[in-house]
Amino acid sequence: MGAEKSGEVSFIQRSLYAGNTVFYQVVGVISVLFMWTFFENATDFKSLFLWHVSLSTAAYLPLMAIGIILFSEDNAWTIGLPRTKRYTIHGILFALSVIALTAGIFVETASKNKNTNPTHFKSKHAILGLASWVLSVISLFTGLLAANTGALPRWIKAVLVKFVHNFLGSAAYVIGIASLWKEINGGSYGRRISDHALSATYWLVAIITVWSLLAALKSMFNQLKTLFT
Repeated sequence: MGAEKSGEVSFIQRSLYAGNTVFYQVVGVISVLFMWTFFENATDFKSLFLWHVSLSTAAYLPLMAIGIILFSEDNAWTIGLPRTKRYTIHGILFALSVIALTAGIFVETASKNKNTNPTHFKSKHAILGLASWVLSVISLFTGLLAANTGALPRWIKAVLVKFVHNFLGSAAYVIGIASLWKEINGGSYGRRISDHALSATYWLVAIITVWSLLAALKSMFNQLKTLFT
């Protein structure tokens, strides 16, 4: 048959559109499941710990997960938007994620400061969360540079700045999910759901993480090729 007709969408492309559409639904379901579990079992809505787990979780699911997948050319929800507008939405979602994560860490620190001998960032969950926060803040600033490459000195390649932003954002996301994983496994979430629901959560979070990073990894690979050619 030769080349595809102009404007014709291939089966693979349709499958990717469908996959990304399902992705949003899965993110919505798992995000609601987390929040429902946190607030349904809360005895005090003013609890600082409640707001720590809810804000920190929301930072990754849904905010950061959706913000990252906006880079995908197969993202059916933004297929009609210019690339510059997609970058703007990405930046807003990532900034909201950093704000939510910062607030989540702040309230947990404030909660622990009420103890006689407070200890901070001793557990693996806390250390991973802090590392994710640091990387996400740096990524936010490199994202601002990547969006204004015209203001960069000539000796700094725009593609290098974009690669660093992409890498740091992806690393912050993966490490943050790892921190969230520690919460799922035996934390306030894991203790309140059935074994079947816990197993489903593991799989859903894993699928969300891998799928949302595919476009970012492809972008980083292309950026590296550009840097070395």
